[in-house]
Amino acid sequence: MSALQCEKCGQVLALADAQCSVCATPVPALQRLAILLPRAEAFADQERYVDAARGLELPLSLDLPVNEKKALWRKRAAWLRKGANGQSALLDQAETALTEVLRLDDNDDLGHQVWIDFLVERGMAAKAKAWYQQRLELNPADAVAKRQMTVLRLAADFKTQPVIVKRDE
Repeated sequence: MSALQCEKCGQVLALADAQCSVCATPVPALQRLAILLPRAEAFADQERYVDAARGLELPLSLDLPVNEKKALWRKRAAWLRKGANGQSALLDQAETALTEVLRLDDNDDLGHQVWIDFLVERGMAAKAKAWYQQRLELNPADAVAKRQMTVLRLAADFKTQPVIVKRDE
């Protein structure tokens, strides 16, 4: 991987440089992301998921476009989930990351689905149901809440369906 350089003077930029150390030119957020993200991804490639998630803290503080931020929050949640090994503090951080996706874009269907799946896996489907029910009480026409309540009902129905085992006669 080639080093990233200052757009003005060509100085090689260091990992956390917010501005060029030579000419003080600010480093654009997307360029900083291009420097920082590969480091976090390298941790994930080594299955050091908690370190990878920590590696996203600085990129998440950058002034990035909403779609970039959502992708980073989703990635952080996924890495925290993989690295948690049942540690509730890390799972709580993953949940916070997923709710941040929804805060950034309330209409993000993927974000809602991943959040619901996560809560169902943790045995917290009632939390999601209560959250969407509250949204519907505030706005009965809320299409997102209606759609996600349907998803939760289907998940509950699927979970309670009996498993049919065919026996050889």
